[in-house]
Amino acid sequence: LIPPDRSQMSALPIVFGKAAAYIGVSLLTMTYVFGFHYKAFHYPMRASFWEVAGFLLPYVLAVVFLGITLASLFRKRENSLIILLFTSIPLLMISGISVPKEAMPGWLYEFGKIFPSSAGINGFARLQTMGANLAEVRPELLNLWILVGVYFLTACIGMRGVSRRECNV
Repeated sequence: LIPPDRSQMSALPIVFGKAAAYIGVSLLTMTYVFGFHYKAFHYPMRASFWEVAGFLLPYVLAVVFLGITLASLFRKRENSLIILLFTSIPLLMISGISVPKEAMPGWLYEFGKIFPSSAGINGFARLQTMGANLAEVRPELLNLWILVGVYFLTACIGMRGVSRRECNV
């Protein structure tokens, strides 16, 4: 992570560099999904391009910074995939989209709000299938922007720890 001519480096360039790469991959994926997949399979597209883009921006940023944060907790990146494997289905369940929020304990639904998937799934479903506009998904947008800030800070702290760990090796 650190160039050989420097003993230590700020975490910001590392976080921004990783985030740029992950955002680039996300843009390619979204281009495929919305450019081909939605049209080929006739999925409902009730929101405008700009509404979807305005909603997906904080979602992608929050997911990217959460990913960088989690990756900084593991020495081997393969270990983080094991965590992803075991948490993806429970996170889908507590988002409230596959199991109605009325059928789960309130504290569990509220706990789900610390993950970008909950606000992302609910807001996106309301935009694309129910025809909501950005004003109507404002609580989800606000939640996502808060998560962007929190996870950006934790990603910087995590990368700072990784760079210190690598300098001491």
